[in-house]
Amino acid sequence: MLNLNKKVTAIISIKSFSINILKYYIAAFYSLNKLKHISLIYQPTKYKTLTVLKSPHKYKKAQEHYQLRIYKGVLTILDVNINKIYLLLSNKPQGVSINIKLKHK
Repeated sequence: MLNLNKKVTAIISIKSFSINILKYYIAAFYSLNKLKHISLIYQPTKYKTLTVLKSPHKYKKAQEHYQLRIYKGVLTILDVNINKIYLLLSNKPQGVSINIKLKHK
């Protein structure tokens, strides 16, 4: 059983399609926790390109290009209370995907 009052190390990876939403959510971590032992690493942006033909028949060179960008950031928080992490998860904005790994000491 997980003790909710125990201090743990949390590694939180955050993904979003919008860089503004990602920065807003990371700023929420900094403002709510006010921890001294927090580090942020931005991961490289992933690009997915989709090409669609404009004409269904013969004009092969007439194409539309669409691009999907996935922004990622990894937060490492040392000695955090698990209740604060659950509080931030309940206030998660739409369009953000989160993966959390907890390490007990």
